[in-house]
Amino acid sequence: MKVKILNNSQQEFPCTINIHLTRSCNFNCQFCYAGFGECGSSHLPPDQLRQILYEISRVQSYQNERKIKVNFAGGETLLYPALGGILGFCKQLGLTTSLVTNGFLLDESMVDQFSGALDICAISMDSGLPETNHAIGRCTRDFRPDALFYRSKVGHIHGAGIRLKVNTVVNRLNLHENLAP
Repeated sequence: MKVKILNNSQQEFPCTINIHLTRSCNFNCQFCYAGFGECGSSHLPPDQLRQILYEISRVQSYQNERKIKVNFAGGETLLYPALGGILGFCKQLGLTTSLVTNGFLLDESMVDQFSGALDICAISMDSGLPETNHAIGRCTRDFRPDALFYRSKVGHIHGAGIRLKVNTVVNRLNLHENLAP
């Protein structure tokens, strides 16, 4: 596999702040680090989150127009009930938005709802093979994602004009799999 690295010295990347919205997840990935045992709650309350985001936006205004990107992660971000409103609030504050999802709950109507408020959608994808996803734990009891599942999600994301990012944990089960197609 060839990797091409683009170097554009004129481009300044935004400062990124990762906010973990919830511990809840509908998958059971064996390598997941998101246990958050030190947290006193299973999710960040929306009012508290809005206050944090407001304070982040105030910092942005002092950074001479350098954008701040807020990346929402979890658990599974789409299990956070107030996510749509939070993304809209971020845009009102002038923040760049990103979220990480396993894609299971991401359908076309949800992508349409996020369009205009979500800048980047990261899909966690470790395999296009259902049996590998099952062995990894990237599945539910009744559903094992395959390549067609991921292609469908990518089509929805691209169709809404949202940038796509793919997160992969390379491990002994997927080491030789080509995820590019």
